[in-house]
Amino acid sequence: MNEDPIPSPVDIDKLSVNMRVTADALESAEILVEFAIPKFAALDPTEIQTIDPDLGTLSDAATADVLKVVADELSDALWALRKAREHMVSIADRTDRMYPRA
Repeated sequence: MNEDPIPSPVDIDKLSVNMRVTADALESAEILVEFAIPKFAALDPTEIQTIDPDLGTLSDAATADVLKVVADELSDALWALRKAREHMVSIADRTDRMYPRA
């Protein structure tokens, strides 16, 4: 007979720590993306080469367009990371105030 195992109890302390670790990891990712944005903006399309599997080597103008798209997408990602971190900090703050009943 196939019976479901009894679920283990939730450890609120571990769960709270995991939420804080997740918030910290999102902050680290945010810092890395913040660092990358100006680096991509500083790239000179005449000094790098973009190769598309379907089109081959792209022109300098097309490479500049790719760099612009990457910069825009990084900015979007940064916004999303900031929002996610804000939410995780809020969750972590709430779970820090949760304790097992005595």
